[in-house]
Amino acid sequence: MPDRRIVVVYDTKEGHTRSIAKHIAERVHAAGFEARVFEASAPPVNLDGAAGVIVGGSIHVGKHGKHLVRFAKTYREQLERAPAAFFSVSLAATRTDAEHQAEAARLVNEFEQATGWRPELTACFAGALPYSKYNFLVRFIMRRISKKEGGDTDTSRDYVCTRWDEVDAFTDSLLGRVRS
Repeated sequence: MPDRRIVVVYDTKEGHTRSIAKHIAERVHAAGFEARVFEASAPPVNLDGAAGVIVGGSIHVGKHGKHLVRFAKTYREQLERAPAAFFSVSLAATRTDAEHQAEAARLVNEFEQATGWRPELTACFAGALPYSKYNFLVRFIMRRISKKEGGDTDTSRDYVCTRWDEVDAFTDSLLGRVRS
């Protein structure tokens, strides 16, 4: 019987990318597959035999996290043997204009260059502004950036900017590749 296991690996700082990874896992499970979710800092020992792999991480200070980069470098050969996809989470992807979308795509390209892994499928998802999880300095900086970009500036609450229909379409696209 073929392996029905889809592995979802993520890297997060404030936790929103974990929420996206869990949402993906729920969709995978609803499609009849077994979803296994791991943090990039504590990945599975072996990806061989998995029906598919989805890897994702957030952008902080213009880069994906070191655990995510290390994971992709370490598991690159295994990622290339299975249907595999990569998603990047950033505030650049919050805006839908060409300039911001190009910036989000550039960050994915930099990840590919740094790791040597070229996923079959990539996506850029809008992230979150979890002001309540930031320390004073980060909250101040993020508020200034958000204000400059025309975003949310009320630091008394958190904002989720993710377009969940895009996450679902990305997941469904990988599942389609797994099925064929």
